[in-house]
Amino acid sequence: MAIVKNIDSYTIVDFDEINKKYSKPFLRKNLSSKLFSKIKFLNIDELDKIEKFDIAINIDSMQEMDEKDINQYLEIISKKGKLFYSSNALSKYKPEYFGLKKLNRKRLLDALDSGKNKIFANVFNSNEFNSKLIKNGLKNYCPKNFKVRDFQINKTIPFYADCIYKKN
Repeated sequence: MAIVKNIDSYTIVDFDEINKKYSKPFLRKNLSSKLFSKIKFLNIDELDKIEKFDIAINIDSMQEMDEKDINQYLEIISKKGKLFYSSNALSKYKPEYFGLKKLNRKRLLDALDSGKNKIFANVFNSNEFNSKLIKNGLKNYCPKNFKVRDFQINKTIPFYADCIYKKN
């Protein structure tokens, strides 16, 4: 946060429990009081309190969310934001790709049904993964009236993409 000195405020939207147990204590410990005072923490049901923003950031959660909740977030970003940075999974993967065999069937089905990306890709086969990425992955997180400005495959998690969407 100290890298970008001209930012007036930050708003973190998450579950109240996450904000209270993790985000606030971690940031309070690691930031100066001046920088920490720039942060507003909102619960996910307080999204209507945000009037407008320059950039929304979502990392590693959309593949776990209900599709209606993702659509709600994307609608808010479309109406109130200028840029959207997303680092999320672009496809589903089958547990057997990772050698997983004994799984709770209900949990597995719930996980496979979550998010907007419903296509499976073998993340260890770059040809299969890349074709599915291009066809499906990026468009699922793109807010209305936005376009992909730039993206790259995440260097740490190769079935994720880091993408900047920009309002048209």
